[in-house]
Amino acid sequence: EDHTWPPDDAFLAEFIRVAEEEGYKPRRILDRFAGRGEGGRLFERLMLSGIEHHAEHKDRLDKSLARLREGYLRRKRARLTAALKKDPEHALEILKEIQELDHAIEAERRLYRAKNGG
Repeated sequence: EDHTWPPDDAFLAEFIRVAEEEGYKPRRILDRFAGRGEGGRLFERLMLSGIEHHAEHKDRLDKSLARLREGYLRRKRARLTAALKKDPEHALEILKEIQELDHAIEAERRLYRAKNGG
């Protein structure tokens, strides 16, 4: 199974690329996605709410992306847990992959907790 995150064809992959290209500047990122309908007003409010200093833009995006990656990994873990019940013959392989996901989930949690100050 491909473990690339986010998948190359996902909107989130495009968002990350655009954010990097635009220097994590919310207005420039929003301008690139204007009129496309991917979140519209909510997207704009999330990007612009409460940030007054430029240095905070990247931190907020990094924290948000860590939470998104955690959600992705948790969904993948749930699929593997279901697969474990259906395919006990491959339990060792599946359990190993679940353990790797648990480590990755905890790493993402450390990332966004560190950005919260603890």
